[in-house]
Amino acid sequence: MTMFTPQEAKDLSKFLSYAANQDEALTLNGLHGFLFGLAGIPGVIAPTEWLPRIFGEGMQAVDDEKEGKRLLNSLFSAYIRIAKQNQDGALAFPFEESSIESKDIQRIREWTYGLFRAISLQPKVWGITGKIDKSNNDASEMTACAAIIMGIVLPEEIPNLFPSTRAKSIYLGFNPVEIETKLFNLLPKAAARILEHATASRTGLKPLGAGKATGSAESHQIVKVGRNDPCPCGSGMKHKKCCGK
Repeated sequence: MTMFTPQEAKDLSKFLSYAANQDEALTLNGLHGFLFGLAGIPGVIAPTEWLPRIFGEGMQAVDDEKEGKRLLNSLFSAYIRIAKQNQDGALAFPFEESSIESKDIQRIREWTYGLFRAISLQPKVWGITGKIDKSNNDASEMTACAAIIMGIVLPEEIPNLFPSTRAKSIYLGFNPVEIETKLFNLLPKAAARILEHATASRTGLKPLGAGKATGSAESHQIVKVGRNDPCPCGSGMKHKKCCGK
């Protein structure tokens, strides 16, 4: 599956180059993982909240205002396209599963890091913080998906991510490399379950992880922005005068 169109990749790479600290900014692979994760969040997250997560320590000023708007518009267009793919059931893990054991492993790690930054916007939904209700199977499944993602991003935290006796018995006999390989092999299914979670929420079904441990989740909807509506980038301008040009 192609992550970005050639023009999107060119524009978004330039957009990411404005990060104040390149070590903190997402890579292009990470940006797709981040937008993929945004599509799977069961609620509406304002751009003013998620945009800073792309750059980490912030963004340098763009001297050319018109160019800055064009690049921002490219980001929103990519986000809307990915969200629409999810709505249509066409969004999927963007790597061939056979690539898990190939030279693409670093790209997959970067993608997963972007996904991690996105789900971290709503940690309670995934059971990333605090205790969860073990009797709630749906919540436990979402927490397991988050643990797989976090295990790839933060391998040193693996012992804390799988604290149950059963999980320990599964992983005790494997060395760190074998454990990481297992997590990478489980990643496509975990990503798919996250999208199913968003779909269940959007269609009015019981969202996964919607037990008392996580609280109720808002319905995730893809809203078409009218030309005279406020621009979703938060500029305060009409969409037709801003990103909708």
